[in-house]
Amino acid sequence: MEEEIAQLVALAGNKNRYQYFIAFLCFLFWVNLTVLAFSLGFLENKPLISYYDAEKNETTVESMEYDHCDWDKSNYTIVETYKFSWVINLGLECEKLKVSLIGTFTSIGALLGAIFYSSFTKRFGEKKVILVSTAIFMLTFLIAIFVNYYAYYVVTVCLCMIMCNMVEYSTFVIISELVDKSQKSIISSCINAALGIGGIFYVLMFMAFKNWKHVFIVCIVFLAVLEVLTFFFMLDSLENYISHKDYDGFMKALRFIAKFNGRLAFFNKDITTIVKVDYKSYKVECKYNAKNDNILL
Repeated sequence: MEEEIAQLVALAGNKNRYQYFIAFLCFLFWVNLTVLAFSLGFLENKPLISYYDAEKNETTVESMEYDHCDWDKSNYTIVETYKFSWVINLGLECEKLKVSLIGTFTSIGALLGAIFYSSFTKRFGEKKVILVSTAIFMLTFLIAIFVNYYAYYVVTVCLCMIMCNMVEYSTFVIISELVDKSQKSIISSCINAALGIGGIFYVLMFMAFKNWKHVFIVCIVFLAVLEVLTFFFMLDSLENYISHKDYDGFMKALRFIAKFNGRLAFFNKDITTIVKVDYKSYKVECKYNAKNDNILL
């Protein structure tokens, strides 16, 4: 079925404006949704302390470690704190277990997102999963800005990583169906490069704003724009239309792509007959590459 869908997408245009536009949306999703993966180093940061090192006979300034928690507080002085750190905001500098659980639940969330992705998209479709997951991600981030509770921060990293993987996998499936085989590798590479670019971007955001709340607001704004663009321009997985026997939706999606690419007249001319029977015998008769083909979906 993948080959047949690819032929129909080629008829609507598979190396055109729509493919590049959706690939760019996917790229931006990957840049922004991985914010937590690159934020942990900042969120778990500890204050800078100064103390006299008798062995070296000098004053040492370094990041606070758990060993320092056993010292009398009079033996060191906190010289710098950071507004981008959850650990400092919550006073968890000596709570080794609680700090480690933040990273642990981030990984658990990523795992759960991978586990549940298939069942959710099979039932609701990739586009709905993207829209709902992005909305949950933004709402969770927004509440975190106003709630200063450790338990909620743990929920935030876990839930947002679930939503992150849901969206990333869904966008990858959608774009892989839309582009020509010759361009899949380069587009996949560009989207994967978004992980590194997102890391650089949000590190710069932390350095510029020096406050995790401001960084979260930047992420929410970007995702809100992507949510609107997704709602109006992104289509569901074409294979999902067929598996749910939504043949009208399938053809509307193809025509939407053709119209966006300026190929609607060409597409309507070459799609001659649509016969809806059932999933296995659904037939589209069209002309492809100047010859008549019967494409079974």
